[in-house]
Amino acid sequence: MEKFNVLLNEISRDLNPKDLEDLVHICRIEESRKPTITSGHHLFTHLRHKRRISEENVDYLKHILNAIHRRDLVSLVERFEGLETLTTDFGRIIADVKPEL
Repeated sequence: MEKFNVLLNEISRDLNPKDLEDLVHICRIEESRKPTITSGHHLFTHLRHKRRISEENVDYLKHILNAIHRRDLVSLVERFEGLETLTTDFGRIIADVKPEL
């Protein structure tokens, strides 16, 4: 979970005000919630609460970042996905190894 939070913080820092405005529009944030979305962090917290993004599911995150033409940020998410896959696969490999007696 910590790695995912770091990823979201990094993306949030790299968003400019226009990016954030576009993301809020793309994500169809309710009018009543829009005033509370003043940063990428707020937006991502909202999307996590709505279960649109999670550590295990970053497809929507990639989709919305592509929609605002931030391929650099999509690349960050893809690198995160690759690291998570490697970590999971390594864990499976270790679990499959049986000590010889």
